[in-house]
This record gives sequence, C-alpha cells and structure tokens, in this order.
Amino acid sequence: MKKILGLVLILFVTSIASANPAARPAAIGVSVLSLLAWNPMRLTGVGLDYGVDGDFSRTRLLWLWDLPNPLRQLGPLTLSGHLELAMGQTAPSPPDLTLGLTPLLEWRASKHWWVPFIETGLGVNYISLTQNRDRTLSTHFQFGEILGLAMEYRNLKVGLRYQHLSNADMVVPNNGYNFYGAVISYRY
Repeated sequence: MKKILGLVLILFVTSIASANPAARPAAIGVSVLSLLAWNPMRLTGVGLDYGVDGDFSRTRLLWLWDLPNPLRQLGPLTLSGHLELAMGQTAPSPPDLTLGLTPLLEWRASKHWWVPFIETGLGVNYISLTQNRDRTLSTHFQFGEILGLAMEYRNLKVGLRYQHLSNADMVVPNNGYNFYGAVISYRY
C-alpha cells in the first residue's frame, strides 16, 4: 500500500509540474521525498555534498547503500564502507550535470562519535559537458577520487571532502576539477 501511495503522489505532483513551470522545484522536492519514503532502491541513507573549485561550485544529492560491515578489522582500525550514487550539477552557467558511483571506505580507529575517521574512495563519473568556460575535460567519462575527514553521531554524518575528477590523461587536454567542500548524510 505504501508503494502505491508513493507512486500516486509522484504521478500527481509530476502532472502539476508539467502544467505549471513555476511549481517545478516544489514538485521535484516532493517527488524526491516520496521516493525516499517509499525507498524502492533499498537505500540505507541519503546525503548532500557541496564543493568549490575556483569559479565552479558543485552540489550533489547522494544515495547510500551500506556494504556488509565491518569489512575488515586491522588491529585497532576498523574498515567499513558504503556505496555512494551521486547526482547533481556543476555551476556556473551552463550547468554541467554529473552522475557518479563511488565505493567509499571508512577507516575508523574508534567507535566513539567524537573521534573523526577518514573516508577514501575511487569511482566513476559522467559529466554532461566536456568544455565549461576555461575547463576542457575531453571525455564525458571521468574518474573520481575522494579523500575526506568525517564525524558521525548516531545516524548523522558531517565531514569535509576533497574530490578530484579527471580522465587520468586517457585523452588530453585533461584539466579536471578539484572540489573542496562538505558533506552531510543521514543513515536510516
């Protein structure tokens, strides 16, 4: 029943948005919230990240799936992780739509919430524009490396992140992006 109600709400809001373009942001928000409540993808969490690289800024919505944790116990270090699907855009105009899939590893020395942990990841990304202002990335396919420092209190995680996007010089020129920013996520 919950799935049917969520689907009906998404269809209703989508029909309103197509009739009135001014209602589109609200319709998108309600649709995303309905999907999160319905959870057909069996998510274990959601989040947002924001990063800047000079004149460029990027905002992404994150969908998270926990890996079987802990992955490994290495002496005092616990290795756990999750899979992160990210969708967003890089601005300024014209906006560059991005889609990325990254397995992230969390290196923890303690389970106490006040002890920060390191997160690392290497994933694949798709960008819609290969030329944006003075940046030439040559290919739509990009690798993405993430290095972050985060803290987690119960189900809420906040952290700082660095992400490098480039095609590893498979095709040149390859200016890439270096985003410095923040992430916030909530695990169900």
